[in-house]
Amino acid sequence: LLNNDELQLMFPFMRFGDILLGSLGSENEGVFDGWQLLSAFREKNITLGVQYIKAKVTGFLYEWNNDLSPARVLSEREQWKHKSLRRLVVDLIFIEPQVTDCAPRAMYSYLFINCAGAWSGEVAEMAGFGLGEEIMSVPIPVVARKRYAFIFHCPDGPSLDMPYLFDPSGVWCRREGLGHLYMCGKNPSWIVFKLVSYSYNATTYQEEDSQIDHSNLDVDYDYFDTKIWPVLAARVPSFEKLKVCSPSVTKSPRFQSLLHGC
Repeated sequence: LLNNDELQLMFPFMRFGDILLGSLGSENEGVFDGWQLLSAFREKNITLGVQYIKAKVTGFLYEWNNDLSPARVLSEREQWKHKSLRRLVVDLIFIEPQVTDCAPRAMYSYLFINCAGAWSGEVAEMAGFGLGEEIMSVPIPVVARKRYAFIFHCPDGPSLDMPYLFDPSGVWCRREGLGHLYMCGKNPSWIVFKLVSYSYNATTYQEEDSQIDHSNLDVDYDYFDTKIWPVLAARVPSFEKLKVCSPSVTKSPRFQSLLHGC
C-alpha cells in the first residue's frame, strides 16, 4: 500500500490529488488475450477432427435413464429429495442454424457440455436450472455484461513506467506493447460519489450497470469520449493528446477498383 506522497514519487506522470491510498501489485500479476487463446483452442480442435456448427441453442429434450443417475452417489436416505435426478438425462438439444429462414432442428449426442461463455446461464436456464425445485432451483450464476475496450495511441504517454491503472471511477488502462499504444475501458464502479448542490449522492454498481443495454453488442464510440477519456486525461495529463487507433479505408489515387484498408 502506498500513500499519496509515495504514489506521486513512484508515478510522477500522474495526478493523485484526490487519492489518499493506493495498492500496487509487484508479483503474480499479468494479462493474456482470452480471445486469442480461445481461437488457438479452436484451430487445434479442428486439426483433431472437431466439427464446429454455427447455431443457436433453443431448447432441450430429456429421457429417463436409471443407469446414468447422479443420485447414485447419494445415500438412500437422501435420494428421496432428488427423485428428479434419478433418471433425467439430456437426450438431445434443439439448435437454430445461422441460415435465413432455417427452422430449429434436433441434435443428438451422448454428452453435452455447456460452454456458452457469458450466455452459459441463459443456456442452463433452458435446461431448467433456476426454474425447478431442490437442486434445480439454483441458477447458474453467469450473466452477460456489456463492456468496452479501446486502444489508443499517445506519443507523449508514459512507457515502461506505466502500471496497470485502475481508477476509482471504474476506468482502467494499461500499456499495450512498446509503441505508445494503450488499452483502456470502464467497469461500473461499486460506489460513485457525485457532488450535487454541495451534497454527495452515491451511485451503486447496480444503478450504473442498469443503464447499459447488455443485449446490444454494437460498440458505442461516444462512450470513450464521454466516459473514459475525461478520466484518463485528468489522471495522466499526457493523455490529453491521445488518439484512438481505428482502421481506415481509402480509394487508390490511380485505380478506381482498388481500395486500401489499413
